[in-house]
Amino acid sequence: MSDIAVRWSSARLSSGRVGDEEFDLVYNVPWRRVSARYWTPVDVACRAAQWLTEGGAKTVLDIGAGVGKFCIVGASTTPASFVGVEHRYGLVAAARAAAQTLKVTERTMFIHAEASLQLMRGYSALYVFNPFGENLYAQTAQLDNHVELGKKRFWRDVSLVEDTLRLMPVGGRLVTYHGYGGRIPDNMDLKREEPIGSDVLRLWVKADRPSTGSHLETDAGILHVPSGQASRTDEAAYEVLFVDDDPTLLRAVERSLSGHGLVMTCASSGATALEMIIARADRYSVLITDLEMPGMSGLELAERVRKHAPHVRILLFSGAPAGTFEATDNVDAVLAKPTSMKELAMRVRALMKPEEPQFIG
Repeated sequence: MSDIAVRWSSARLSSGRVGDEEFDLVYNVPWRRVSARYWTPVDVACRAAQWLTEGGAKTVLDIGAGVGKFCIVGASTTPASFVGVEHRYGLVAAARAAAQTLKVTERTMFIHAEASLQLMRGYSALYVFNPFGENLYAQTAQLDNHVELGKKRFWRDVSLVEDTLRLMPVGGRLVTYHGYGGRIPDNMDLKREEPIGSDVLRLWVKADRPSTGSHLETDAGILHVPSGQASRTDEAAYEVLFVDDDPTLLRAVERSLSGHGLVMTCASSGATALEMIIARADRYSVLITDLEMPGMSGLELAERVRKHAPHVRILLFSGAPAGTFEATDNVDAVLAKPTSMKELAMRVRALMKPEEPQFIG
């Protein structure tokens, strides 16, 4: 593509008159061939970028940026900057080259990395276009075999986005296209919904109220899932925060304890749980934590929670017997895995009452 054509196409892109076939000429042939399946269409990218930035966001994060098509379109059509996180280096290189060709390098950044809370937190505008769906494809349908994919990876990355959304500031914006496979806290309101291309584009905006459940994007529409039947009747802390680095267990416990009438919130790491408690300590009455987790152990988390929120009762939920723990001063109870969800719910309800610490093997 010549420099003249590139400048001409960039100008037309800003006015919304460039189609995908023309835009994709900026990429090498292998990336053009898979554009319809993997990359955001130009018209969708223009609309999503507009929705994300009209609230004043100066920087937008694209989770699973691929060849950077959304970021480049956004940088060409809005005054904001765009950051893309992508785990395949070949796609990052293609994104950087395209941004240079289209002269938007000053307002785009492409990071070669796996999804992480450290990378995703702090943004007030997020875009997700089914970034983890490839993990669930058959190997023959995957883009290549250069990265590790699978169900475990899928649920891990989905949990990270869920944590990111819980920590998003009031007024923060999320745009979804083909969803992302996870839950959206119900203190994010659906503000816009527009059928476009092969799916529906949705804008979610964070409201200044506690979350009492979550939204799930399904083929049939939006499904609301309450956290539990319990309701807040006064100003006392009422939520249970469960933290574990196993996403399968995280979801199983959340579903089960919600079914027992407890209002549940989950976090996939000790650091995330601590930040959630520091931000809104008044919401939580009980913390259930695993013992061994990457970064911050359950005992380390308990010690720090005790300093910041001494009213929060702490249940250490571990596969090791209670008698093997030495440093339990900051823990109110220990419950050994495996156990029934009914037993876990009973222990949590007991901790909600003002009684002496108990240790259960």
